[in-house]
Amino acid sequence: MTVTGPNGCTATASTTVTGSTTPPTASLTNDGPLSCNKPSVTLTASGGESYQFQSGITANGSSATVTTAGVYSVTVIGTNGCSQVASTTLTDDSQPIAITQQPANVSLTTGQTARFSASASGSALSYQWQLDAGSGFVDLTNDATYAGVNSATLSVANTTTALSGNSYRVVITSGACSVTSTAASLTVNPLLTDLSPILYTQPFVLYGSGQLSVVVDVVELNGVASQGLITLKITQDAKLSLSLPANATSVGGRVVTNGVWQLSGPQNGYYTLTTSEPVAAGNRLSVGLVGQFSAGSSSGELTVSGTLVGGSGGEQKATNNIDADKIKYFQQ
Repeated sequence: MTVTGPNGCTATASTTVTGSTTPPTASLTNDGPLSCNKPSVTLTASGGESYQFQSGITANGSSATVTTAGVYSVTVIGTNGCSQVASTTLTDDSQPIAITQQPANVSLTTGQTARFSASASGSALSYQWQLDAGSGFVDLTNDATYAGVNSATLSVANTTTALSGNSYRVVITSGACSVTSTAASLTVNPLLTDLSPILYTQPFVLYGSGQLSVVVDVVELNGVASQGLITLKITQDAKLSLSLPANATSVGGRVVTNGVWQLSGPQNGYYTLTTSEPVAAGNRLSVGLVGQFSAGSSSGELTVSGTLVGGSGGEQKATNNIDADKIKYFQQ
């Protein structure tokens, strides 16, 4: 530049200005990939004096932590104020598992086998069933009670009431990924008495009029003694009149215990026999009736049936509570 003084004289002066417009060498790296064992990854920027990560990322200086796969970027600012953008791609190598069927609660009777099942989406799945008997979940191993501890279905055999209240769950694994099912409970109900009647008539064929006998064995099938009132109904027929020989010990050639039974009726088409005598576990309690049959002027077939009233002796199974026998008769 030229400078003019007050005396009119001039002089020329100059200076040299230097500067840099070179952008920084920006870099952004990640220590991924993401996996089940590594759910978060650190992004690290370098090459500048300050760093501005993309919107939505919380940074701490030159680094930031992220938890999802994708492309991430950072603006690197150099000491000269120039900037450069760097980016990095984060991948996810985890193989997520989704349970599609949770194990369900099981309720059954002593001695039955309980089964718990679970299913999941994913590849190369492995299973480990666990038990919580009141002190927290522990891994199961196959033994006399448990089978399939490393499969999709756990079997619990020979259940007893001691197992009632146990909880079961399964840990499903694929590679480094795993997921735990919800817990399912086991309820084991005690075995109840099961009574069933077996009815016999004698003779099988009658001509005209004659004596016949009806004997019913009330049999206990579950190995549990009965408790409470037992009610047995015998069908009524106009051609047949039945009675209970009190205290008889044999009817129709079969052993009976008539002294503990009471007979009422007939009423509403039935004779009713009752007793409060327990049927011993796996044993029987028998009763015998005798009667006079009159065929009259007809021939045909007479069906005599015996039905245990539901709940008799404390039982709850009613599908085996009926038995019957047939008598053929002819006019004489």
